[in-house]
Amino acid sequence: MTVAEYYIFGIKITDISRDEWRNYLYDRLHHGKYARIIILTEKKFFQALFNRELKETINQADIVLCASSFISWLSYHMYMRILKPSLAVTYVLDALSVASECQSTVSVFGGSKKTLFTTVKKITKSFLGVKIVSHYPEHIPLKEQGKVFVALRKSAAKLALFNLGNDKREELWINKNYEIFKQGVTIGADDSFEIISGFKSVPSLEMQDQGYLGIYDLMRNPFNICKLFRILVLFSFYFRFKIFTKKEPN
Repeated sequence: MTVAEYYIFGIKITDISRDEWRNYLYDRLHHGKYARIIILTEKKFFQALFNRELKETINQADIVLCASSFISWLSYHMYMRILKPSLAVTYVLDALSVASECQSTVSVFGGSKKTLFTTVKKITKSFLGVKIVSHYPEHIPLKEQGKVFVALRKSAAKLALFNLGNDKREELWINKNYEIFKQGVTIGADDSFEIISGFKSVPSLEMQDQGYLGIYDLMRNPFNICKLFRILVLFSFYFRFKIFTKKEPN
């Protein structure tokens, strides 16, 4: 399956609908193919502008999904392309749903022990076709890490989900340990486990349908100085693009 992709400020984004995303997953899981999936949030997008390793990691991914209202806004106002953003957990639930259809094995990694336990319990209850072959919390004693990585590699899960937070560390960590997870579809889940386990809230379905993910974040924390700073910097990139650039997307 071939999907369209283009670049915003040199950072790849995949132009793919939810149905196309599910079909892509089905093809990969059903045929046991590898795929590196990145869920691109506004924070990771901003970090990639100033981190070459993260930018290269994103651009080398097979699919880069939009999880930011601001990235969607940039896509439309720069290139007249409509991208409907979805929460990271929405993409993760899609992946679990398709994995259940394909009777696939799944590995989950990250979050606290409490979060992980609740997440695994809810996944096995909601997705009956999924078989979880390994599950480990984010913080593992140094002396046990070698054994854990060997176990992860031997599990050869068709779908691997990593909940290491909405930050560049998640994608760079997965990239660094690529050899362990190259047997199947690999996804950085951001904070999806906290949401699945019920420890973190999400926007209403109406706000999600309208793509107002960023507005929800600002409503919850209107004095998030870091987020406001990122948006201000991204706006400056946009205005510079409008003034000096007249190129079509790649």
